[in-house]
Amino acid sequence: YLPQHVIVQFDDEVRPDLGTYSGLFILRVNNDEIGLRRVAYLNEIGDGSIGYCADVEAWTFGHSRADYCENIVALSEHPTTGDISLVLGQPWFVRIGDDSERILPMERGVYS
Repeated sequence: YLPQHVIVQFDDEVRPDLGTYSGLFILRVNNDEIGLRRVAYLNEIGDGSIGYCADVEAWTFGHSRADYCENIVALSEHPTTGDISLVLGQPWFVRIGDDSERILPMERGVYS
């Protein structure tokens, strides 16, 4: 099940910049150049996207609207599947520093 939109309230205590990405994310489905179906939720008013990243088996958030699997800023608890409804309201984690492998839990995350 893929809802048409998700409401995001990112915790900005660990990374203050995340609060600016909170808001409504709208479902977009695209077929890439090799025919793979890519599902993402794009921030309604600016940059940022949420999508399922198979490489880390988690739903991820990135600053870019282009690719949520590169430069991951926040991610759902994993492993999980491509069903976003399973991670709505569940724990998410934030990466400390753009290049860091250190992650901390967020109090608030992705909701429907």
